[in-house]
Amino acid sequence: GVVLATGTVQSSPLIKDVTGMAKADRIAQITVFRDAVRDSKAGVVVVGGGATGVEVAGEIGTDFPNVKCTLINKEALLLRGSAKREKMHKIVQKQLIHMGVRVINDDFVEGLREDYIGDVKTYTTSKGEKIDADVVIICAGGHPNVPYAPDEAKDAKTGALIVNNAMLCEKLSSDPAKPVWALGDC
Repeated sequence: GVVLATGTVQSSPLIKDVTGMAKADRIAQITVFRDAVRDSKAGVVVVGGGATGVEVAGEIGTDFPNVKCTLINKEALLLRGSAKREKMHKIVQKQLIHMGVRVINDDFVEGLREDYIGDVKTYTTSKGEKIDADVVIICAGGHPNVPYAPDEAKDAKTGALIVNNAMLCEKLSSDPAKPVWALGDC
């Protein structure tokens, strides 16, 4: 059989695929962001309440507890696409808040699609909430990295491969002797 684990294509330069980037350049890129987060005076905004955004906000809350961090999630619940989503949302949100991360659900900032490091900016959500930040990390807008798969093998809403309870992608192989499993974000 075959196991597919092709991940997600991200929009953020910090998180997206960096194939071909020299190791020293990647380390320098990450160091700039780490230092900006560590030295933030106004706060950090993490955009996206999926697995990546939750992880990034949680790492900031853990590694830089004195830095104000706000996670903005367009959905009503965190971790879209996760099994037992409502239960996971409650557990994860409670933990993030315990770490000092401010979580804003069911809201967004129009047009905020690029990472930012610089002077303090005030961002206003669609519901009128104002957030000051000097660092923005975009963890939204990613999509499954499955350009090889035919449309009938993908979920129309998410673009992810359709799998059964055993993570078997039956639409990619009808031969039981040659199963195809999909793992992770694909």
